[in-house]
Amino acid sequence: MSVLLEVTLNSTYSNQQCINRWNYIGSGTPAAVSMSFALNAALGFHPSGGTPPSGTLLAALRPVLPPTVEFEQAICLNPYDPTDFDAEPFVPHVLGTLTGDVGLSPINAFGFRSNQTRRDIRRGYKRFVGVVEGANTAGGGIEGSVFSNLLTIAAIMGDTLTYDDSGNTLTFIPCIVKKEKYVVPDSDPVRHAFRYLHPLDDSGRDAQIALSATGIAWEPYTTVRSQTSRQYGKGS
Repeated sequence: MSVLLEVTLNSTYSNQQCINRWNYIGSGTPAAVSMSFALNAALGFHPSGGTPPSGTLLAALRPVLPPTVEFEQAICLNPYDPTDFDAEPFVPHVLGTLTGDVGLSPINAFGFRSNQTRRDIRRGYKRFVGVVEGANTAGGGIEGSVFSNLLTIAAIMGDTLTYDDSGNTLTFIPCIVKKEKYVVPDSDPVRHAFRYLHPLDDSGRDAQIALSATGIAWEPYTTVRSQTSRQYGKGS
């Protein structure tokens, strides 16, 4: 049986809270751990002593970000199973490792976008704050060695991940989901929001997985991006 999983990575930079989310379709039969625990582990979100395993996404993020970027926790959940949940606070926090340069405002970020594999589902986008002066070249370009590391991050975000659970291989495929638009109850004036497809049972799960784009590949933008949602005081 396939499951849908959502991963949220929380970090802080210049007193601004920064959040990134990914979706994966997981398959396999868990033995000793939950699917959410396994996916967090496969992404490097079970760091030991502030150091994530080599080759994982969290490990790949550190070399392009300064120590003022503090990764604080990761939460993985299955929206269709309230017991499949893994919250991992990072104690100590995981820090960026790029030293010797001044960090720019949190409005500046390294940007990524995915390909589009279905016409009815848009591309995915990611932003990571913590751009330093030395990573920014003329015209907002990205310095060569930093960009090489961004290519590594992009490749990992597009990889199918696996976790060995007591001899059982659990597999996680990155995807982009299309959520349903709904009216927020009791809102006046009427407001709309987006959520995973309802009902929150097996039928909703199967419909949501069917309405997800797979075959995802990520690429970094060649210039530094900006994002008003992370201006000072906004913190999102």
